[in-house]
Amino acid sequence: MLTQQELIDRLNQLTLRYNLTWFDVKYDADKAINKINGFMGTKYPKLSDYLKAPEDTYSITNTVDEVTTEYEIIKEEYFHSVIIPYIATEILARDEEFTTVFTKYTNEMQEGLFDMFQREFNSVPFEFRQNPGEGVFFGEDTALGITQHNDRNLNIPTFKFQIKYFPNNNELALTSTFPVDPKSYVYDEEATVLFPASPNNTFYSIDGATVFTFAGWGRDRINGLVVGSSYVEVPGVPTVIKMRADLNLYAYWTPSSVLNITSSGIVTISSTHRANLVNLVIPEYVGGIQVITIPTSFVSANAPTLDVLGGIYLPSSVNTVSLGGFAGFKGDRIELNEGLESIGASAFSSTPNLKEIIIPTSVTTISSLAFPEVAGKHLVIKCRRLEANKPAGWAADWYAPSNPSNDYSVEIIWGYNGA
Repeated sequence: MLTQQELIDRLNQLTLRYNLTWFDVKYDADKAINKINGFMGTKYPKLSDYLKAPEDTYSITNTVDEVTTEYEIIKEEYFHSVIIPYIATEILARDEEFTTVFTKYTNEMQEGLFDMFQREFNSVPFEFRQNPGEGVFFGEDTALGITQHNDRNLNIPTFKFQIKYFPNNNELALTSTFPVDPKSYVYDEEATVLFPASPNNTFYSIDGATVFTFAGWGRDRINGLVVGSSYVEVPGVPTVIKMRADLNLYAYWTPSSVLNITSSGIVTISSTHRANLVNLVIPEYVGGIQVITIPTSFVSANAPTLDVLGGIYLPSSVNTVSLGGFAGFKGDRIELNEGLESIGASAFSSTPNLKEIIIPTSVTTISSLAFPEVAGKHLVIKCRRLEANKPAGWAADWYAPSNPSNDYSVEIIWGYNGA
């Protein structure tokens, strides 16, 4: 198959003194296709839609059973006998000095057109036929007839194409609302671009600390939303495209933090995102400020509460969990890292599903009843320190003892060195 660069090289050979680029000839190349379409009764697409880079070819890829095959839209021999001579005549027509060679290429192009018509007329894939009444008449085909025509004349399948949507972001916690289009489209069939259906077009990161708002689809995986090859949702207005090849669309996102932080490092959860968090790994820095303190009512402050949040993980920069910091937590996992120094009173009150917690060796202060009893719960507290090395700053009643009357029990494991 002839590439864009090979086409340019051949034209420079034929036109002798010109140093042509694709920009110089692409409009003439499209006129050559128009010439063929008018003569053959076809609707071949513009060359400029396919030859966008030096290595591109005028071809279509078709995927069947995970096997991708590339097919020429117009055979290479007709590039040499029709398209290239036509482009050359358009170039030379702008220079009166080349009357003789202009006539030669014009005659060559006309002969090529007649030869193409005689040999290819009955072998034109259904996808490239004009509709009845728009040029040379082709009878209508049934779906079976379309397949038989392509198989009989060209030994190719009826072209079908798909749109594949890529998150383009390894941090996303994907949900079933991310677009998937299972449909296959025939050539020139219209397809409607799908957009994320999650609330406000937002998805959370795997660690829960960042929310990504959908900005649009781009055909370029790396270079962002390029004008002319990207799609941004307009509410109520469908984005419709004609399918002429498999289309890969890559999502682009605008990130923002789900956390707020004060200049002194006190971190809170944005009320906008509280109801949707299922996991939260707090980073060491938020907005360039180091996270130091889990404040009072970190979980329960403001409505809605974090009823679906299953796990919270602290960075080593956090040195304080304040009074009632995790009170009301409905999840089953809280991870405290080395670096934590102080745990306030009632920090873990009303946490019915938290059955296990590990206390780092760095904790030097635990206030009274930081772990109060919760009816019907068995709590295992694993302390990295040995009991003999318990700091003086741990209150005598830092946890509530077992209480058989409401089926609450607690187990303390000293010197824990597991993961």
